[in-house]
Amino acid sequence: RRWYTPLLRQYLSLKLNDKWVNSNAKAPLFLFRMGDFYEMLGADARIGSASLGITLTARTVKNTAKSSDIQGRATEADESNLSILEAERGRDGALRVPLAGFPVFSLAPSLRRLLAAGHTVAIVEQQGNVSGARSRGKRAPSSSLVDRSVVRVVTPGTV
Repeated sequence: RRWYTPLLRQYLSLKLNDKWVNSNAKAPLFLFRMGDFYEMLGADARIGSASLGITLTARTVKNTAKSSDIQGRATEADESNLSILEAERGRDGALRVPLAGFPVFSLAPSLRRLLAAGHTVAIVEQQGNVSGARSRGKRAPSSSLVDRSVVRVVTPGTV
């Protein structure tokens, strides 16, 4: 899948986990820790930005050839993932994935507002040595991705 960055692959693997996909409950909004910010991608970004009154921007994935199989047809899995991310392709061929976020210190008030709006929220935190991932990236960029996992799921009924 040529258009996936390692970060988008990680996001999709968490978002498409059987725990959420095969559940009868509404899928949670994912607050994805990236450094000093919590970010939401795709549909989560659209919903979260509206609920929090924050700016909706886009993360540009540059130099992405059209996601396709060898014959040049878009694969069903790729199209499904583009749909989940609500990614749009610009005239330049780059993908733009909706993005909204807020600083880590704003987690408590942001969480209260999301829960008050009736959303379930999954908090995804960075795991392990973040600075070690940065130094690994200088040697091998593919190994510079920080491990992340869902550490807490909060519903309007749990607070």
